[in-house]
Amino acid sequence: QLHGDESRRALAGLPTSLRTIYAMSADPEGNLLTSLPGQESEAFQKNSNEGEKGWRKASDWMSRGRRTVDYLLVDGVHAGSGETYDWTNIKVPRGASKRGWILAGGLNPDNVTEALRVVKPTVADVSSGVTLSCGIKKDPLKVKAFIDAVKQRQ
Repeated sequence: QLHGDESRRALAGLPTSLRTIYAMSADPEGNLLTSLPGQESEAFQKNSNEGEKGWRKASDWMSRGRRTVDYLLVDGVHAGSGETYDWTNIKVPRGASKRGWILAGGLNPDNVTEALRVVKPTVADVSSGVTLSCGIKKDPLKVKAFIDAVKQRQ
């Protein structure tokens, strides 16, 4: 899982056989703040993920000089804080990942069903949303409630 600028810059040097999750941040309004894999390159400037000729699948992304990742993970500005943001505004680029995208940031048993319904991520990520009041140890009842809520949505 690649978090932070240094880790994300290391992507180009990693073996393509290595499964990767590329973490991105969204602001409170749900706008992506993090560059996509290789976005700063000249090739990216010529090819966008917009319009008729934009990227639609992982092979498009790769054929235009990008290193594709397995998943994009979209979290809030302060990853791991449990803070929510406006998921309804997220526009995850098509084709930037092989397997889909992961929604993270403030998910808990009470809101995960709605989040899955609204933005339809491939995976839901939870951590602080299922902890005890100490904020570290997981609460088995909250974990079960979260899993039940996800299954309810399926």
